[in-house]
Amino acid sequence: MKQIIINYILARLKEASTWRGIIMLIAGTWATQHPEQAEAVIPIALAIVGSIGAFMSDKSQRNVAQDSNDYQDSIKPSNKPTPPKEEPEEEPSSGWGDRS
Repeated sequence: MKQIIINYILARLKEASTWRGIIMLIAGTWATQHPEQAEAVIPIALAIVGSIGAFMSDKSQRNVAQDSNDYQDSIKPSNKPTPPKEEPEEEPSSGWGDRS
């Protein structure tokens, strides 16, 4: 059970969203405890979080490749004929704005 928990934590530490959350938690706690430094801490934390979002992916490479394959499969044309579109029925005229 202990190994399962450790593996789970290690897997989460490989995700960008985990690091963004940790940094925001630390920055928010720091800004609360030191309000005079909040104006400096918050922009720095946002810059770090933005950099993490720009340079780290949130999924492992295996999942990204699988998602890419799923996407490619979803855009392949199928051999099934498409059913004809039904024409919308005309609604009865209310008389308002009709010029017959």
